[in-house]
Amino acid sequence: MSAKYSFNLASEDRRRADLPRKILIAQNDTETVAHITLKLLAFLIFWRPTSSP
Repeated sequence: MSAKYSFNLASEDRRRADLPRKILIAQNDTETVAHITLKLLAFLIFWRPTSSP
């Protein structure tokens, strides 16, 4: 069963750049909810804002 998860993000930490307001994570047929949670945590840990020219 495939699914899409939507997460609304907010940060009150002024040292951190603003997070995207919303992200979508898709679940493949072979992935568990635990794997989706790991995808979300990895995004939050490794996300960096892109620099604009």
